[in-house]
Amino acid sequence: MQTIQAIATVNHNGELTLRIPRGIPPGRHQVVLVIDEKLVQVPDRPLADLPVIDIEPWSEDTSLPRDDSSDDDDR
Repeated sequence: MQTIQAIATVNHNGELTLRIPRGIPPGRHQVVLVIDEKLVQVPDRPLADLPVIDIEPWSEDTSLPRDDSSDDDDR
């Protein structure tokens, strides 16, 4: 038996969405659910504040030889 503490989302239809850690085998499991009645403020996207850099894809004729990407000490 394992105890997992996680954040779950309940939608308007009463459906619960929950991500659990890897290691639980797929299939039907008996679970016990305890709901804390106060809502948790968790950002939907924890990385949303990071800057986004939009770049063009490299052209198909781009060549990146190893010699061009290392210095004299081969680093």
